Amino acid sequence: MYVGITVQNINHPNYSEKGHYLNVRWQDFAEASGFTLIPLTSVSLADQMIREKYIQAIILSGGGNLSKDFYNKNILKENNNNIDLDREIIEKRLIKYSLEINIPLIGICRGMQALAMYFGSQLSRVEKHVKTRHVLDYHCPVLEKNIIREVNSYHDYGVMDADVPKGFKINVKYLNTVEQMFHDNQKMLGIMWHPEREDKFSNLDIELFRKFLGLK
Repeated sequence: MYVGITVQNINHPNYSEKGHYLNVRWQDFAEASGFTLIPLTSVSLADQMIREKYIQAIILSGGGNLSKDFYNKNILKENNNNIDLDREIIEKRLIKYSLEINIPLIGICRGMQALAMYFGSQLSRVEKHVKTRHVLDYHCPVLEKNIIREVNSYHDYGVMDADVPKGFKINVKYLNTVEQMFHDNQKMLGIMWHPEREDKFSNLDIELFRKFLGLK
């Protein structure tokens, strides 16, 4: 299975150049989970992958901030720095494509925030979520089992449980913020932790991705 994944456009620290960033651990996680990643590095490439129906699933990666006007929805003023507008164009088109074709889409951290804003939610600043770990106790409808696990956390903005967008169900909460959500009738899933950032990949994350993507 070919899975398109968004990347960050970044400035080189030593040269007057721009590049694309994607944690190399994503490739390792994809191999462990049994799918192939296609980094979507430009709007034109994303359009081509969509037009040719080359990708069978989508990952909206984490890292970076969303603009306050993402999909014409307001967001807190503080969350308006280091904005990658091309990335936002790609994200919106990928979400629209997933809705039209009903292919699986998984939003990771910032990617889940993009999903929430696309469907009319707003973000709020949160505390005790940056460079921390915490335990989650929940029932996963995708894996159809109860889970107690520890996850990483790297975000200072999140979706409050009262602001979950219409059409989505909250699956996991932590300190009144949504940690995992899924759409009622579309193949859309959002999680706020980073599977790729674990020293040893969680079998639960691998199983979640495989099951949600329809891999056997």
